[in-house]
Formats: sequence, C-alpha cells, structure tokens
Amino acid sequence: MAALMARLRSPLVAVVKEGGLVGVITASRVLAAALRP
Repeated sequence: MAALMARLRSPLVAVVKEGGLVGVITASRVLAAALRP
C-alpha cells in the first residue's frame, strides 16, 4: 500500500470493491500499522 501511495504521490488511497467505494486509507494509518511493535 505504501508503494502505491508513493508512486501516485498521494497521502490517500481509495479502497474499492465491485465498483463501489468501501473506504479510504491514509498515509498516517499505514505508518502507524507499520510501526506497531
């Protein structure tokens, strides 16, 4: 996910399922998950 954000240069990525918006992931959420012990 972080690679996609970096490639698109966007702090947000939309989560889409079957053509509908399911949610949004932010860069801060990705970092928090990556840095969890």
